[in-house]
Amino acid sequence: MDLDIGRSLDRISKLPDSVLCRILSFLPTKYAVGTSILSTRWQYLWTCVATFQFSDELFDRGPRINVNGEVEVNMSFTNFVNTVLLLSDVSCFEKFSLKLKSFHNLDILKAWISTAIKHNVQKLELRYSVGRNFDEEIPTQLPRMLFHCKTLVNLRLGGNIYLKVPPSVWFPSLKILAIEEVSYENGDSAHKLIHGCPVLEDLHIYRLYVDKQMVLNISVPTLKRLVLTRLGDDAHVLFSDYESQHKLIVKAPKLQYLDLTDHDANEFSLENLSSLLEARIDVGLCLSEPISSSNLLKLFHGIANVKFLRFSIANTNDYVLPTFHTLHNLTHLRLQNVSDGWNVDLLNAFLEYSPNLEVLVLEGSRWLCSSGRLWSPPPRVPSCLLLNLKEIEYLDFRGDDHEFEIVEFVNLISVEVINRTATVWSYSWDGVLTVGVILKSELPHETLVVAIL
Repeated sequence: MDLDIGRSLDRISKLPDSVLCRILSFLPTKYAVGTSILSTRWQYLWTCVATFQFSDELFDRGPRINVNGEVEVNMSFTNFVNTVLLLSDVSCFEKFSLKLKSFHNLDILKAWISTAIKHNVQKLELRYSVGRNFDEEIPTQLPRMLFHCKTLVNLRLGGNIYLKVPPSVWFPSLKILAIEEVSYENGDSAHKLIHGCPVLEDLHIYRLYVDKQMVLNISVPTLKRLVLTRLGDDAHVLFSDYESQHKLIVKAPKLQYLDLTDHDANEFSLENLSSLLEARIDVGLCLSEPISSSNLLKLFHGIANVKFLRFSIANTNDYVLPTFHTLHNLTHLRLQNVSDGWNVDLLNAFLEYSPNLEVLVLEGSRWLCSSGRLWSPPPRVPSCLLLNLKEIEYLDFRGDDHEFEIVEFVNLISVEVINRTATVWSYSWDGVLTVGVILKSELPHETLVVAIL
């Protein structure tokens, strides 16, 4: 009786093979293969799945030491991958993903990647975490044939990978490229790789602090989205003779989104970004070599057409910005690290040269990295405060005097004009959140009053 009920409820098995294979494609390959024990209907269904997601974390980790003190490598993962690739009936791999933390046979790894390339793989993902604490001096190298794969649309590389780029690179179909924490053979490896992607649209690079790419040149006519991350190390700057000489060059006329976090580069060149709509900029370290105003202006020149901007800078050696470019399209601005003092003069510049600003978010910082600078109001009231500003928000303010001077100045003008409510979100050092609302009725011309909720 129970068996009949189970059969009547097994509606999934009655679905077409194409639908079942689609469902299995979302599972790690180990689990997809595991469905073969359900019934004869499922026994060989996994061999028609075009996506492969392998992770050695799903198997016993090795190597191990046996009773005789000898090193034994667990072969279950290796045998599983080899068997799956051997029995697969798919001629074109849609996705081939390898996430490895304990696998050490680099020759077999290269063979697996080569097999995927021979099967016209469209998306290749390799995350090789082995070596950060084990055998770090021998990172894996990619097979040479990878750099001429005509079918790849999406390539993601991360971890302990030694990127040895040949003189000739050609990815005619590649639209998405993500490189995270890899090691480069020489200073132009990244440039050669990017230059060989004629239709690239989405580029994500996460760079190690110690990086051989002194000049990162990204000149891609088709690029639409760019995410660059390079976190710095104040301790390294403070206790060494390190002097940054890194330069970033971006030329991308179709770029629409830019997310730039670079705590090391001291020179920026953003050119021909006429299509840029949204940018997130976080540059400079508290203890690193300051970013000059001339380089800062080059940065602003590159994002002159942006509509949505999140901006933060931790260090600059002067604050005179006489040729600050007017940001005619800017409607939403989030200025970070205001309470640290580094950005207080930039606040005035943004207010002055953003005539169409509608939303303003001022964010403080809970980190002790202050310049000690005080804020001075602009000599004249910025037009955006009088004409277009609709919303004001304050985040992470500590309650310092110059913070309240900024809040009072902006609200004395804007609240009277736009008749809106401004909100203050303030975190104390113990993590307690305080929310205050500034109301027009509570705002005399002489005093700023914050009603605590």
